[in-house]
Amino acid sequence: MKRLKQYSFWEYMRVLFVFIAGLAVSLLVFSYNVQVRTEQNVEELLDYNTDHQQSQLKFMLNTQFIYLSNIADYVAKEDSLMCEKNQELLSCMTQDTLFHAISIIDTDGNGVTNDGKEQKVADRDYFKRTMKGEEVLSDPLYSSLDGKRRVVLSVPIKKNGEIIGAVAGSFDMVKLSQILFEDVYQGKGYPMITTWEGKIIAVESDEIKDLQDENLFEIYQGKFGRNRERLESARQDFKFHRKNCIKVKYKKQAYYIAYESLGYNQWMLCYTVPVSVASEEYSFITVYEYRLLGAVIVGVLIMLLVLWKLNQKKQTDLINRAQMDSMTNILNKSSIQYQINDWLQHGEKEGIQALLMLDLDQFKNINDTYGHALGDEVIKAAAKVLKDTFRSSDIVGRAGGDEFMVLMKNVRWDKVIERQMLELCRKFENLKIESIPCGAIHCSIGAAYYPDHGMNFDELYHYADEALYEAKRQGRNTYVIYHQEKENLNH
Repeated sequence: MKRLKQYSFWEYMRVLFVFIAGLAVSLLVFSYNVQVRTEQNVEELLDYNTDHQQSQLKFMLNTQFIYLSNIADYVAKEDSLMCEKNQELLSCMTQDTLFHAISIIDTDGNGVTNDGKEQKVADRDYFKRTMKGEEVLSDPLYSSLDGKRRVVLSVPIKKNGEIIGAVAGSFDMVKLSQILFEDVYQGKGYPMITTWEGKIIAVESDEIKDLQDENLFEIYQGKFGRNRERLESARQDFKFHRKNCIKVKYKKQAYYIAYESLGYNQWMLCYTVPVSVASEEYSFITVYEYRLLGAVIVGVLIMLLVLWKLNQKKQTDLINRAQMDSMTNILNKSSIQYQINDWLQHGEKEGIQALLMLDLDQFKNINDTYGHALGDEVIKAAAKVLKDTFRSSDIVGRAGGDEFMVLMKNVRWDKVIERQMLELCRKFENLKIESIPCGAIHCSIGAAYYPDHGMNFDELYHYADEALYEAKRQGRNTYVIYHQEKENLNH
């Protein structure tokens, strides 16, 4: 009997040892896979951030070209480019812009800036190209006015189809780099703009601020031989304007470098951040891995796994609930903002994307007169009207209180949007709620269009909100569409 017990004990211990060893191996494999996946996630996020900021910078540059073109169209109307009226225009137009200076240049290369300083730019490459009809973003050059390093945006001035001069605006290179990645990783990384050969054009970093005009590949390759293979791959990416993310070492610290083509002058936009900073939000994983290993050693891993699975299910339920408005069962404010932002940045867009802001007219009076219980029924009924009116592909949500938000996707004609808004106004007029007279409920709607009025959620929200308030000012129970080009609101 004793031998039987001893045999059973050792057999149990052997099975337990194999079980724990198997769990330990599984944990090591898991830890390795988590580390690999974490690095992939960090690199994907860096790629996304770089792509997003590249789009913003490119949009900003396009906007500034349009700005200069508008000035060029205006000054071309005068008999003389250098007339006093045009000089006054430059003085006014330079305020609150990204330009350090704006100048009008005649066909001989003689220019006058917004502050009245004269300059000669006939030998500048950007001027020669502009005289051929191009809109030009110059290579970095030193200003003839103050000797500082800048880039120049230049557009031709045309009159009756003939080029009669140019309008040029200069950017401070440091300021150009500062506008990038301000809100990424709390500013612990730094952006660079380089040529396709790796020459640094602009950089904002205390670590390498003295290395402007140096070659990016030589900086990171010089002291650490292990970087060379990755940097050679990056060099090929630069040559063919491909985007990617690599890991290198500089001054005994590991860095990620994410890069992609800027879309101008064969320049590349790079973002460099320490690996420790980029991976910081995943550091909790290592802590939990050690805790889990301890649990395996004491035999509690199974219980922890069960609890973890239960917790994951609970978290999933909480996340699902957090995305929906509890009263109306449509998206809440944060979720609808996220989905609209995601669609505007990554969706396959065609035609017009219309952001509608809607709220109920004098809803406080309904609450005060009929009570909050009936007021809640009105909110629920309003949500149902919106869900029934718009397509399932459109994004519908409650922004809070009696305010709702809708993004109409891929609308071919603006008349369709106006018809929808008019239909909404009629539906709310005819909305039937027990104990509330028919016709007592109305709504006001404000609308802004992508891309005409804005390229992101914040811009569209701002202009749609302005249109909504204009609808209120016009007497409510109506809709208003923001019209930026007319600097007013119409419906």
